[in-house]
Amino acid sequence: MPRARSIDSVVPFPGHAEGALDRQRRSLAGVPWMDLLATSGALLLVGIPLAVSVVALLDAAKRPQWAWSLADRNQLLWLAMILGGILSVLLGLVISGWYLLKVRPVVAAAEQGRLPERRSSDRRADPGR
Repeated sequence: MPRARSIDSVVPFPGHAEGALDRQRRSLAGVPWMDLLATSGALLLVGIPLAVSVVALLDAAKRPQWAWSLADRNQLLWLAMILGGILSVLLGLVISGWYLLKVRPVVAAAEQGRLPERRSSDRRADPGR
């Protein structure tokens, strides 16, 4: 009667069983931790800039047009730039960050009645000032 062979000796593809055993050894309780970490990292790499861009887009869309006019900013331009920036992760993060840190406070102040100081290029020479 022939002896029974172990599963390691019957391998349909060379190196197949060793790869499966190595993956099983690397995992804890059947969870492939390296795959989980790589997927989580990729999700964060794309998810955080996307979330920042969505927050900036929603904030820019909810501000009234008159506040944008008082702040000397173009709402449609900023909405288009933020939307276009969503297509590129890094560019979207830069545009949305600029909006949230530099443009939003000016528009929000105009919405609350605090008019921004005019830009120096818009000022006319006023000898009485």
